[in-house]
Amino acid sequence: MIKQGKEISLRFLSLLAVLFLVVATGCTTKQTGIVQNSEAPLIPTRLMNTPADYEKLGVNPDLIEPWEDGRRDDGRPGAYEWWYFDMILDDGTAVVIIFKDKYAGNPDGPMSPYVQFEVTLPTGEHFHEDFAVGVDEAFFNTESCEIRLGELASLTGDLKTYEIAINPVNGLGIELVLESMSSPWRPGSGYIGFGEEEEDYFTWLCSVPRGRVHGQLTVKGETRDISGFGYHDHQWGTVPPLMIWNHWFWIRQAFEDYSILIFDFVANADCGFARYPLVFVQDAEGNIVFEGKGDIEETDFTVDKEYVQEATGKLVPGAFTYTFRDGKSTVVYSMESQRELSAQDNYSMAPPEVRALFDQAGIKPSYTRWVGHGTLELDLDGLTSRQEGDAIYEMIFPGSKYRDY
Repeated sequence: MIKQGKEISLRFLSLLAVLFLVVATGCTTKQTGIVQNSEAPLIPTRLMNTPADYEKLGVNPDLIEPWEDGRRDDGRPGAYEWWYFDMILDDGTAVVIIFKDKYAGNPDGPMSPYVQFEVTLPTGEHFHEDFAVGVDEAFFNTESCEIRLGELASLTGDLKTYEIAINPVNGLGIELVLESMSSPWRPGSGYIGFGEEEEDYFTWLCSVPRGRVHGQLTVKGETRDISGFGYHDHQWGTVPPLMIWNHWFWIRQAFEDYSILIFDFVANADCGFARYPLVFVQDAEGNIVFEGKGDIEETDFTVDKEYVQEATGKLVPGAFTYTFRDGKSTVVYSMESQRELSAQDNYSMAPPEVRALFDQAGIKPSYTRWVGHGTLELDLDGLTSRQEGDAIYEMIFPGSKYRDY
């Protein structure tokens, strides 16, 4: 499990690039940035999970359908969309592939389809290419997950099996198959709405929480067979992620009999620090045995230890416990950090002119990736289990405090 951390930092760097572009270019949505000490939310926000929401969005509340992983937005000014994949291969190589319809740092800009492709070898050697095509060369299917970027790259999938092909450019290419070992999941409709009319939104569809990967990878012009494990999710929206959230935790851990994924979002002060603690647990066959769709009244988050981080000067958790309940079952997940794998003060790393804009927005973005010891205790309507092991988890932290929210 420890090798799993390589792709997490790549995911954050992609999001950080979005934030730097937003701040540096002055591109914004209707959000106004963090307002400290706000007594009431200036921007209403909620998880869209009512019967009216499902009807409005055309989403089945009881079933995730293949079309949901197809094109969900239209590339209009203000909107962006991406399909994210990461893989840890058997030899420790980390691969990240993200198909995007445009640069999310400039959501008001025109369509600019491309695929971001990253490979990190076990030696630490890193390769990164962004392969772009013209709008007239790109195809995004709305009925299923099917993307074609000219003759350069393609993606097809149906929630069970995905095929990705990127023809080698500059010695870097891939052909792979991702076969799901799990069930797709989304919180409610998958939408978190912002604004009086929910005119802005942020989404999450976890299409493949865990799957097997096989295929061929080309690095430095040399092609080899590969196998390993992979993950896929799909997001689209109109709010730059790091400009609307105060912080979030992202934790994935697979045990022998169960796996858990926690995505705990806390919005910024403009949104009243609204919290969405999302979680689901699957058994070894990929069946969802527990889910929590952001009901804060059924969630407890306890900080057991914390420390002032040397790299950022921020107070961060050293150990914490989540308790999730649904009336019949209880999930208790505890994590204690063992060491920091990466701690980045992205505020201090920024050029002076960008830091000034960060100050104006009231944010000090930072990122930490830890290796820790996770313990999962389940009581599934009387069926109990306790499992533990090491895992890697992350905290993305644009705000200044996390404990009070």
